[in-house]
Amino acid sequence: MDVFKYEPIDLEWPAFRLLRLLKGTGPDIECELFQAWLHGDSAISYEALSYTWGGTELSEHIKTNERSLDVTVNLYLALQHLRYQNLDRILWVDAICIDQGNEKERGHQVQQMGDIYNQADSVIFWLGSATYETSVVMDSLKRLHEEETKHTCKDWKLADKRWTDLWQAVQPTLRSQHTGLEDRQRAGMELLLKRPWFKRVWILQEVANARAALVCSGTKSVTARIFALAPLLIGVQPEPHF
Repeated sequence: MDVFKYEPIDLEWPAFRLLRLLKGTGPDIECELFQAWLHGDSAISYEALSYTWGGTELSEHIKTNERSLDVTVNLYLALQHLRYQNLDRILWVDAICIDQGNEKERGHQVQQMGDIYNQADSVIFWLGSATYETSVVMDSLKRLHEEETKHTCKDWKLADKRWTDLWQAVQPTLRSQHTGLEDRQRAGMELLLKRPWFKRVWILQEVANARAALVCSGTKSVTARIFALAPLLIGVQPEPHF
């Protein structure tokens, strides 16, 4: 298969590229890369990916516009977990949507980074692959979110005792599904908070500019608002920089 080569984008305008992650299953990932514009009536709905590159070695391959494009293992895993089986997904992914070999383009795109994250329908904080313990945490938070929808808690602060009451309300069902539930929740939360994503300086911009955000581990996801409650509810003390 021929190697993918970037076509130039219009650097005189707020142009950028988006990635259509084609639906499917299995190890082979297929995408389409196309030019789009920020602002105006021509803006396209998309999600922005926030993740760690996980090194610079481009050891994996994806098919992009019918050609082969090399990517890092971490990005390959992120795309595989985020891909829908029956629906295409439009994403902005820095390592693919920016021609990393074009210094002028990189500078142009970095200047637009805040707007790219701000205008995304949501920002996906991908923390990496799942373990059993991290899946227990994500399942627990999903149940909390389901319970939340039954209450008018939009204005509740993080330390509001009512969150603890909702958390306790979902625990009995979870205990019937997982042995040693509290220990697994704590271990899973500690694992997630140790993920490299939390050590990236760039996440400050990505978090600050997100209108809405999803935290993802493996194929499981929860809103960033619910995820922010987890350390308090589970009893895990985050590092000061969190």
